[in-house]
Amino acid sequence: MTATIRRTQAERTAQTTARLLEATVSALVELGYQGASTTEIAQRAGVSRGALLHHFPTRAELWVAAGEWLVERHIEQFRTAMSAISDESHRIDAAVDLLWQICSSDEHQAWFELSISARHEPELAATITTLAGHIRDRVRQTWAATFPELQGRPLATVAPDFTLSLLEGQAAHQMIDPDPPAAAAVISALKELAALHLVETETP
Repeated sequence: MTATIRRTQAERTAQTTARLLEATVSALVELGYQGASTTEIAQRAGVSRGALLHHFPTRAELWVAAGEWLVERHIEQFRTAMSAISDESHRIDAAVDLLWQICSSDEHQAWFELSISARHEPELAATITTLAGHIRDRVRQTWAATFPELQGRPLATVAPDFTLSLLEGQAAHQMIDPDPPAAAAVISALKELAALHLVETETP
């Protein structure tokens, strides 16, 4: 007879929270900010609206939690992929490719949706400002941990902000006017710039 494995309250809470956050991101991507109502999100997560409000009493809290969940998911994806790269000479190129994959993903559109909607909603704008600062800090920390050998070099400090800004801008442009060859040219140019300014060169 198979024994029944009972989940603890903490495990049930964590699983419900994860479903709600994933449902929030998918609703933002597919329906936009206005369409991503708490009722819609609760239905997608398979919980009652009351259960959603129990975990996230306000929409602002839900947006922040979903944004943090998404960035941590992407950072883990980035770290896992980078740790599997054995050829040191290709690590920066690989990092650029990975970041482009993340920035151009459907999931990342959720961030664009929130950012655009924040222009007309002061409460959401305050939430997005806080979340953007958190994302910037996490990106910088991950960059420093991934490329410790580059820290202290010229342009190394601004490199993660520059890279993310460029890739997010290109991703936003792709949403309006898809042009894969043009995007590939931009990514290639970014890699060349990284090679010129970040890779160590010997000076006499």
